[in-house]
Amino acid sequence: MFRKKKRKGTSSMQNSTHKSLIKTIDGYEGYEGKNERKNTDEALRVYLHSIITDLYDEFSKVANQLMQAQILSAWQAANIIMKEIQSLRSFLSEDKYRHSTFFDANDVSSIIEISVIYIIESEIILTINASKDIAIQIYDDIININMENVEKNVMKLKRNIDGFSRSIRDRAELIASFEIVGI
Repeated sequence: MFRKKKRKGTSSMQNSTHKSLIKTIDGYEGYEGKNERKNTDEALRVYLHSIITDLYDEFSKVANQLMQAQILSAWQAANIIMKEIQSLRSFLSEDKYRHSTFFDANDVSSIIEISVIYIIESEIILTINASKDIAIQIYDDIININMENVEKNVMKLKRNIDGFSRSIRDRAELIASFEIVGI
């Protein structure tokens, strides 16, 4: 009755994104096999926690410089950024999947398009890395007393963090909402 239609190019896009994730993340295998799913999810969450911690470290230097330079217009956004990064680190350390059957089902690829998960994960990683670059740029601008871009880049960083935070939580919700009755 309801059959998935494979789009042309979806398979090659899935393969290239999947291969990129395997190269980037130690222990990342994929979601096709039942035995791979938990390992892949754990490897991803450990990796995301690690790069978010790196971002936190970079941005904490920025936040300290913002206070020392007394750039009041960026303090509130900086505090929000720090709290959101801390919240994400906690979120990634916890099991947020409730009673999902995603990890127990024999074949999830016949029910959902796995490439969507790979794309979401890849975009999260790219956005976190871009955010780290923005934090480094803000720090350099403060140190070099180039204040015209500081506030703009702090707000850009906040938007990035809001975006990948929402994506991380949406990914967890997608997996949590997966249900197969009678596995």
